[in-house]
Amino acid sequence: MEIDELTQYQQKNDCPIPTGILMIIGGGEDRDSVMKEYTKLLEKENPVIELVTTAGSVDVKQTYEEYKALFEKHIPCRVNHIHHNHR
Repeated sequence: MEIDELTQYQQKNDCPIPTGILMIIGGGEDRDSVMKEYTKLLEKENPVIELVTTAGSVDVKQTYEEYKALFEKHIPCRVNHIHHNHR
């Protein structure tokens, strides 16, 4: 969708269209390396990051806290948490 088309579509719809970057991170990764690569993709200054955690073998709140700390270590940002307890 071109920029003009996107603008027209957004004006006609009540539901906003996300314009950010979606990055999916699985388990067992080298978190520091992942964060360094991810922060290279960010174009905004002081971005807002929405972290989505899913049910797994580790507590989702603990996972969120770990990723939040990693993001904040690499870039100035605000990290929010969207979670669910079941897959």
